[in-house]
Amino acid sequence: NGIHAHLRTYLLGRISASLANYDDGRRFADELDRLGSPKGAGSVAHDLAQSVRAHVLNREGRFEEALYALESAPREVPFDKTQLGGSWAFLQPQERFLRAELLARLGRHEDALWWYQSLPLDGPSHLRQAEILERLGRRQQAIEQYKRFLELWRDCDEEFRPLAEQ
Repeated sequence: NGIHAHLRTYLLGRISASLANYDDGRRFADELDRLGSPKGAGSVAHDLAQSVRAHVLNREGRFEEALYALESAPREVPFDKTQLGGSWAFLQPQERFLRAELLARLGRHEDALWWYQSLPLDGPSHLRQAEILERLGRRQQAIEQYKRFLELWRDCDEEFRPLAEQ
């Protein structure tokens, strides 16, 4: 539907970042910028490019620059993204989670809480909110978030059970 090449390039960039192959990650981000967005796809190409850059920068420990990369993406989303397929490319839940993580790491806890609350990744979002609220001394709110996390993860996969038990 016009963005498959973009999604492929984005995923290759994310994999490169995860494997600490930062030069390839940057190359894929640049390729996304060169591709440009298809007609009616808003700023998806540049948004995905900035997302790849943010993941690379985060893995390099350059947290402020990673946050800036996410914040500087235009995020011009088409009104009817379903026609283009790959709507996750427009909603970018992983990038929203990364933004929340970066804000928390940089001590911007209230901003981080807002971003965690905006996520469809309920379990991890509730856990991170609980941890931040606990650090901020908001004990009752933290308890509520921990309860929500535990309710969602009570039947989690075996590999995640130690996290839920902790």
